[in-house]
Amino acid sequence: MNTTSLNHVESMVNLCKPCENDLLEVSNENGTEELLIGRVFPPMQALSAEGGQLIESLEKQLDTLQEAFIALLSKEMKRVGVHLENRLHLSLSEEGDVVVEGEDNDTDKVQEILSHSSELQSRFRELAHLTLLSQGIDMVCQAKAALEGNARCFSPIFSHYHAYIKGSLSHFYLKSP
Repeated sequence: MNTTSLNHVESMVNLCKPCENDLLEVSNENGTEELLIGRVFPPMQALSAEGGQLIESLEKQLDTLQEAFIALLSKEMKRVGVHLENRLHLSLSEEGDVVVEGEDNDTDKVQEILSHSSELQSRFRELAHLTLLSQGIDMVCQAKAALEGNARCFSPIFSHYHAYIKGSLSHFYLKSP
């Protein structure tokens, strides 16, 4: 990631809260008043305008970082004599540790390699963070387009939005996939 893309990321993730004048009162068909966002916040406009380029830049960087991670892990596995026959699944625990799962005979050895290598753990966390950032920017761009009434922008991600309605106990939330 270069300085320019870092500046884009920093400026785009500093979204501001709406000001009172960002909310407009409008009358609907029934004559009742509703509060609506009057305009999209300037940082979101910038994100929408440059989001595609930023996502593309992040994806290229991710490809390079993923190749570097695999090369470093492969080097360490070769050094200790690990030869995988089956695919392994790597993920992050809630504490941020790299977890290895799989049915390969060397699964525990790979977990040990990762547990003892702060560089590999750090690189894997960086990959997770950048991937989440890229996905988040994409979701923001999709949501903004949908808010602007672009019907073509409906995404299955919006199906994660739920509501339970029961008077004062009603609540709205995003359900994780």
